[in-house]
Amino acid sequence: MRAIALGAFLVLVGRPALWALDDPKDKPKAETPSKATEEVRKITAEYQKESSEFYQKNQDKLKEAKTDEERQKIYDGAPKSDKYVNRFLELAEKTPKDDPGALEALQAAFNYSGNDPEGQKTRDKGLDLLIKDFAESEKIGEFATQLVYKPSPKAEQLLKAIMEKNPKKENRGKATYAMGLYLKRMIDLGQQAKDPEQAKALEKYTSKEALQAAKEADPAKLEKDAEKMFEIVDAKFGDVELYKNFRTMKPVTLGEKAQGELFELKNLGIGKTAPEIEHEDLDGKSMKLSEYRGKVVMLDFWGNW
Repeated sequence: MRAIALGAFLVLVGRPALWALDDPKDKPKAETPSKATEEVRKITAEYQKESSEFYQKNQDKLKEAKTDEERQKIYDGAPKSDKYVNRFLELAEKTPKDDPGALEALQAAFNYSGNDPEGQKTRDKGLDLLIKDFAESEKIGEFATQLVYKPSPKAEQLLKAIMEKNPKKENRGKATYAMGLYLKRMIDLGQQAKDPEQAKALEKYTSKEALQAAKEADPAKLEKDAEKMFEIVDAKFGDVELYKNFRTMKPVTLGEKAQGELFELKNLGIGKTAPEIEHEDLDGKSMKLSEYRGKVVMLDFWGNW
């Protein structure tokens, strides 16, 4: 009984102390978004609402469609992002560049721009503004890695501008890492473009300029240049945090990622000698991968979590 009473006493006594620790006065105030930032969020919400309503209305038709052509005909009626992208660009142009909303508007314009010629044209317009006014921005680093997924000469130019001009180490590091990934992406595009069917499919979501550059580039030079980018990252920006592991919440650094990319480039590419693997076969006997050199080998990696 004394233990229960003591516990109740400690809870009651402890509460004011906990309240003191949680005093709102001690907490940092959340940054009030600028009017431009609020407008970016408003435009984004409008586009997402229109898209969501379209897919809800057509989900049964999409399920019932029997061919890709039938499905594509339905998708062709989806809301176009062009009008929203143009609103983002107009907002960015009239907003002072020191307002966070200006950069957010340009990032939104990039992310929502389509891959048709008109979409690529508006995306390049946004990239021109980013190159001109935001290469030195303190908050451009997170955006740098997104440029890899929509390759174009303008995207490459922006990465170079960030690498050369940005005063913040973290941003230069992320841009350098993104440049390495960009060059790897160009190697992949060049290989895929050799197949006429794949090349036709690529034209739907890759700028013509990027695709042409990938076709004309020397893969060996691109690989060498990519290795150089990752080596610079490992040597100069290795301690920069890229993100946190969502399971362990431990930081994943640019150095770790760059080392992985270098290992892949040097050891896992087509025509490279496979790294040694030593393990037991299905009969429990020790085996080495090198013992099967010259033979066709299928490796099956699997896991159970």
